[in-house]
Amino acid sequence: MYKIESGKEQQVPVRKKLDQKRRELRNLRLLLVLPFAATAILLALLALVNKDSEVEISLKVSQISFVLGEPKPASLIDPIKTDSLNLQRYEQLDLGAGVLEIKAKTNPNNNALLFPPRQVEGDRILIKPSVNHASVWMKGVTLDHLDTKPRSFVTLKWIEDKPNCLRVSMDDEEVSGGIRFSKSLYLSCDYCEIDSLSFEGQFLLFKSEREQLAYFSARSGLAIDLVLPSGTKLIERDIYIEKDMKFNKQEGNRMMSTIIDTGKIRFEEMKKVSKDSFEEKKKEVKVQVGDFVTLDDLKGFIIKELKIDNGINITLHGRIGKLETGPAGSVKNRLPSLLEWLSVNQTWMLYINALILIGTTILAVLERLKFVPEKK
Repeated sequence: MYKIESGKEQQVPVRKKLDQKRRELRNLRLLLVLPFAATAILLALLALVNKDSEVEISLKVSQISFVLGEPKPASLIDPIKTDSLNLQRYEQLDLGAGVLEIKAKTNPNNNALLFPPRQVEGDRILIKPSVNHASVWMKGVTLDHLDTKPRSFVTLKWIEDKPNCLRVSMDDEEVSGGIRFSKSLYLSCDYCEIDSLSFEGQFLLFKSEREQLAYFSARSGLAIDLVLPSGTKLIERDIYIEKDMKFNKQEGNRMMSTIIDTGKIRFEEMKKVSKDSFEEKKKEVKVQVGDFVTLDDLKGFIIKELKIDNGINITLHGRIGKLETGPAGSVKNRLPSLLEWLSVNQTWMLYINALILIGTTILAVLERLKFVPEKK
């Protein structure tokens, strides 16, 4: 009887030790599970967070608007030859020294002479508008430079019924530029004043002894229509964009996309090696005709190339913090998530492998210290 009671007394501390061992093992298992659980939660969070990306965008549009950034070149556009150039919303056009021949004008109804031909000669021939919608058209000139202030709002518009025509509009208060031409210049003046004379739709001929550089200016914005030779590149070096890159226009009560052909957006940092060709391929997003494209949070964003060919072919490059594309009502975020970026760069695999290595090492150490039963 005494021996039996003594056996029961001896079993109590043994049971306590087993319970304590089980608790320790349970705590160890929880400790080992925690890193993997934390990794799962971290990966879920990374899948929800978008990463700003370096992109190159190639689009064909009928209109594009943007705010110029800094640094910017002295001129918005490199010197470019035109078939014709039309100035609108200008303040004055200074042709320089020479002789301006004003053609005679007759009444189209009865051919009566409204005023005879005459000449204006001087060291500075000025043309000024007489109304807000006045314009000056010039044939075969070179746009030498077009100076604007940083943060000016610029709109480039392709004129559909004139395939090689581009309208450049600036809402900046002060714009100036230069137009280069040979010794003879054919032009027409609509609603303008020359030497105290007013004209409507008048043809003119300006002559000088040498090649001239005429200067124009505007104080309430400026619009220029450029009719270019086919395939002309308008921009051959980088133009910095600050914000408000828009590919849409207002038509009545509707906002319309200006995308007129398929385009693509390439992510410079999202590269994968093709299993077939073993070549690096960048992630791309296709842009369809009529899609809306929203760009925001631009950093170092530039216009690399701009060419007129039945539309405005434009190539953009830089880092972007917001990118959305898609048809009306289905615009989606296209930026890669942090998880997608990590998977492409294989950084997350190194993290997982490190966790597995640490976990197996801890288990091996615990087995050697007899905290965990060794595998049979």
